[in-house]
Amino acid sequence: MRFVYHALAGAEKLILKDDSYTHTIKARRVKVGEKIDTSDLINPIMHSYEIESIGRKEAVLALQSSFSIHLPKLKEIVVSWGMVDPKIVEKTLPMLNEMGVKTAALVRLDYSQGNFKYDETRMERILINSSMQCGRMEIMAAEGRELYSQLI
Repeated sequence: MRFVYHALAGAEKLILKDDSYTHTIKARRVKVGEKIDTSDLINPIMHSYEIESIGRKEAVLALQSSFSIHLPKLKEIVVSWGMVDPKIVEKTLPMLNEMGVKTAALVRLDYSQGNFKYDETRMERILINSSMQCGRMEIMAAEGRELYSQLI
């Protein structure tokens, strides 16, 4: 894992809870005094935090330093994808995110399976976890399009 996502990254103190806590403290076995890099995936700034204390369900982090990350300008890749089973989309999203795709447009076509509903919060969580793993500092956009004519 390159960094830990936290919506409030950049604050003087952070509290890790839930999945971030479980992965960082229990799975990675990070101890008090070690440093963790965090990002909010909005600004290209990485924040380095030191672990001050570890509790049963949360850890308190103190800001040590912040540094800017230079993001190379990539070509904007947009993938238009016919509506398919959400399980297939959820398995493919991390791969597209790691390849640098800017937008995945889910298009409702004549022969696509249009009765599927996509859980946007789950897709966002998958993209955040994928970005933490590969080090990408921005989240790929996933959007729905109703008609094929909007793409042309």
